[in-house]
Amino acid sequence: MAKVLIIDDDHAFSAVLSETLESFRHEVQEAENSVKAFELLRTVNFDLIFLDLKLPDTSGLEVLRGIRADKKCKHLPVVILTAAANTDLDNTIEAIKLGAFDHMIKPASRDELKSVIARALARPQARAAAGEVHEVSLLGSCPAMREVEKLVGLAATSNASVMISGAAGTGKERVARIIHKHSKLSQYDFMVVNCAAIGDHIFEPSFFAKHKGTIFFDEIGDLSSGLQARLLVALQMHPAETKAGNDKGSVRIISGTRQDLIDHVRTGAFREDLYYRLNVLPVSLPPLSERGADMLVMAESFLYEAAGENGKAKRLSSAACKALLEHEWAGNVRELENLMNKVSQSVTGDVIEVADLELGGPVPVPAPVPVAVAVAEPVATNGTGKGKKGNNGNGFMEELASLDLEGAVAKVEKHVIERAMKDSDGNKSEAAKKLGIPGKLLTSKIKEHDIEI
Repeated sequence: MAKVLIIDDDHAFSAVLSETLESFRHEVQEAENSVKAFELLRTVNFDLIFLDLKLPDTSGLEVLRGIRADKKCKHLPVVILTAAANTDLDNTIEAIKLGAFDHMIKPASRDELKSVIARALARPQARAAAGEVHEVSLLGSCPAMREVEKLVGLAATSNASVMISGAAGTGKERVARIIHKHSKLSQYDFMVVNCAAIGDHIFEPSFFAKHKGTIFFDEIGDLSSGLQARLLVALQMHPAETKAGNDKGSVRIISGTRQDLIDHVRTGAFREDLYYRLNVLPVSLPPLSERGADMLVMAESFLYEAAGENGKAKRLSSAACKALLEHEWAGNVRELENLMNKVSQSVTGDVIEVADLELGGPVPVPAPVPVAVAVAEPVATNGTGKGKKGNNGNGFMEELASLDLEGAVAKVEKHVIERAMKDSDGNKSEAAKKLGIPGKLLTSKIKEHDIEI
């Protein structure tokens, strides 16, 4: 159960929304103006806020600015509400810049409300304290990325091989790292193998026996026919690590490709037996141009990342946000990241304007450095240096497949929290750090899912 605040002077809508939220077993309080809202925020620890942009005493944007400036509630997820006839792109963009979690048009359906509440309560803190480095948001709230989020949750529950497809720059490696971070192999290494720059020696029969953790084959479609055969032999030498549902292996295979591999299979350019061994769980990433307002959240995250621990992140003007949304983004996420890094260094003021973006042409995207293998530090550790035996992933995935999206996400969420609590020996503070969420949210989730400690 979460504590929800509705800030809206439309009493009829507030009553319906309140009744709906209470039917979801949430505790709801209402405020018809900003004065009442801030009185409640000072005295009650809320988990979520629904905020109308048009209030009788001030604008919803001013209330949102006040929330973000308040140390006690600055990290709360805020869902902006607007009537269809009053939807204003400028205000919506400004709300996103101020850290609004999502935007809903009245009236919202029960399914829409369920979805936004589940995502808002499950996500890590939307904004870190001033001076902290912000983790780049990779997923998002657009429909295509919600489906990716579900698949990432499924992938984290077993050792099934994953194939991530998407155009160049859509974030395939980043998604692979998220899967690794939330898998039971997270205490081991995440290794990147650049398939366009490897030698014939790399796939010797004992290749997988030498490694523990996740191996990401970047651009698997670039492998020559000879290397495809060698990789298949290496996989056949260690079948337990690559079959769906087997949790005993110490190696997890994730592949990334910008190509249509099934077409390559038809033409004989890619081995069919290797394709189906690697493509147990497919994940398709949409281009950045199809992710809507998620793009602005990512842009802001890149700016915070570029500012570093001691720097002050620059912000985008409303006009600059519009320009980003209208740009074609041939280089996708990578192009956006490069642009934000560039303007973070080149702009002397605090605000980035349209002219600073120089969007007359695409921002050059540097080619990947041809390094055969790069090993990153382990994303997380449980302090033992040894893996933990998980549940039977095949049965778990079959159970998830029988559920609707909401049920599957809840099931995965419970599973991840239970594993974090187990790995932390019941220490909620340590588990919250592992999960990247506030301790208060973890406590709420433990109660919501009736998890035994």
